[in-house]
Amino acid sequence: MDAGTRWKAGVVGSLAGVVGLYVVLIRIAADPAALAHDERYYQHAINHDAERAIAQRNARLGWRVALAATPVVAPGPGAFTATVTDAAGAPVTGATVRLTAFHLAHANVVTTAQASPGAGGYVAKVEALRPGLWEVEIEVYRGTDHLRTTGRVDVGRTAMAALR
Repeated sequence: MDAGTRWKAGVVGSLAGVVGLYVVLIRIAADPAALAHDERYYQHAINHDAERAIAQRNARLGWRVALAATPVVAPGPGAFTATVTDAAGAPVTGATVRLTAFHLAHANVVTTAQASPGAGGYVAKVEALRPGLWEVEIEVYRGTDHLRTTGRVDVGRTAMAALR
């Protein structure tokens, strides 16, 4: 093959590679899961003042939440366990705990679960727990006290997070 033919083949090969890359990127971008977003994100922005008031109320209450998740290898049944402690570090018992969670890569699939008292805290069962990063909002009610906090937990890797 002479130099002119090699040069032409190089240009054609480069262009074919770029076109192939574009096709792959378009297919990835057109995936419905890639278009997922958290609708509540906009609500939080709209309700900024109320969110600040909730953060101040949480700080006055002094409760802390530690969140753990069942390590999983593939999507399937699992659980989040929330350990709620007061300002002195004593467990908060007799509370009603609700979790709202979604996997960051699948934000359009939101899971809400009522937690039951269990070993180590309040346990909320999730039907489709998958490995990866989850955003979890926890609401704790006991009498007139109410705590709402949000955090992230890495399921299947460390599976432990401390929330404020």
